Amino acid sequence: MANWRTLFPERIFTRGEIYYDNLMIKSFDLAQDSEHFAATIQGGVGQ
Repeated sequence: MANWRTLFPERIFTRGEIYYDNLMIKSFDLAQDSEHFAATIQGGVGQ
């Protein structure tokens, strides 16, 4: 698996951590290649 932190701008990665920490991720699907994923969240962190 790739180091995901290097795949996203810091702002986007941090937002993902906020979603995770606040239990906002409702579903997460990781592809068989362990490199691609889709996630559904509820809510948002604002601007």
